[in-house]
Amino acid sequence: MAKLKDDLKKIEGFFPRSHPVFQLRSANIDEVHVRFCASPVATFDIHCNLPENFPKSAPLWSSESDNAQITGLLETLSNTTGQQNHIFPQVTSMLTSLCSLFGVELPAEVELLKVVYENEYAAVGGDAEPEYESMEDPNEMMDADGDDDDYPVEMSAQSIYSNHDKMDAQEDEGIDEQGQAALERVKKANLERHSLGTSGGAPSAPHGTVQASDRLMKELKHIYKSDNYKNQLFSVELVNDSLYDWMVKIYKVDPDSALHKDMVEMNKKLKIDHLCISMKFPDSFPFSPPFVRIINPVISGGYVLTGGAICMELLTKGGWSSAYTVEAVVLQIAATLVKGRARINFQLQPTQAYSQSRAEESFRHLVKIHDKGGWFTPPKSDG
Repeated sequence: MAKLKDDLKKIEGFFPRSHPVFQLRSANIDEVHVRFCASPVATFDIHCNLPENFPKSAPLWSSESDNAQITGLLETLSNTTGQQNHIFPQVTSMLTSLCSLFGVELPAEVELLKVVYENEYAAVGGDAEPEYESMEDPNEMMDADGDDDDYPVEMSAQSIYSNHDKMDAQEDEGIDEQGQAALERVKKANLERHSLGTSGGAPSAPHGTVQASDRLMKELKHIYKSDNYKNQLFSVELVNDSLYDWMVKIYKVDPDSALHKDMVEMNKKLKIDHLCISMKFPDSFPFSPPFVRIINPVISGGYVLTGGAICMELLTKGGWSSAYTVEAVVLQIAATLVKGRARINFQLQPTQAYSQSRAEESFRHLVKIHDKGGWFTPPKSDG
């Protein structure tokens, strides 16, 4: 059952214990325990028993809740056949139904999990199902850290973008024409970069991985549909249409903050109405955080370091979670600047104070300090 163990580890990568909506609490080749968080005060523990001939027979799901609707949808899952017996379709179907039932926004990871399964199913071809081979220790538990040794996966350009073309048109509903055009440019540009790389040319951006590119495409679509984007709290531009190099402009912060007053003054004096930050994503995203730094203007305070890097635990490997969305990170950065009493330094030019190399150096130094002394966690009264 090595294949099953590997699949469970992949699910845990998408839905760790820290995920706000759906969590894989524990798993082995016989039993799986997940938790659905409908709200902070309404959580549901769901258990799965995997039969010996799985996936020829469907898993058996049960819940500790007496909610009749939950019981009904779990019974439906236990009566599937064929491909739908596989653990990936089981989880995506269950989570989709639970989110619909409780009015919870469907996590972006659901579509990514579908893509993983589609890739595996396409690899075996026809109506065949991915085989689950036996392993030496049938009772072996998943690794505690949930790491998947198969990632990162080498990127196939066609496999990355063709999957998005196959997805339902509903996924793009709510994206305006400008956003649709941007998505098409991204697909085209990254396919061209891959072609340059495979033909001996010099690609202008990282090739990336299947996992990272799929997730970043999903994140970009999510942002284009979000109210915060449509209400112009922030905007996103991709440098040279690269999925891995984002330029984010923040237009609005807390109106009662000193930073907001400085932004108003900056707009009057310099005709600049935003804070500009760079987000560079590694090939290992979403399992590693992006590198974030301020581009413009020069900021004093606000946990902004020399070179423009930002002092935030969630931007470190130890504080990062694959469950974080890019939109949530952008909003958290804006909130952190305000909480740190950030002010705009009108005396310095960004070209004098900020650079990628200086930001990386100061951030590495900061992480070393906090690795030794830990991070300060403010009291809840501070927000």
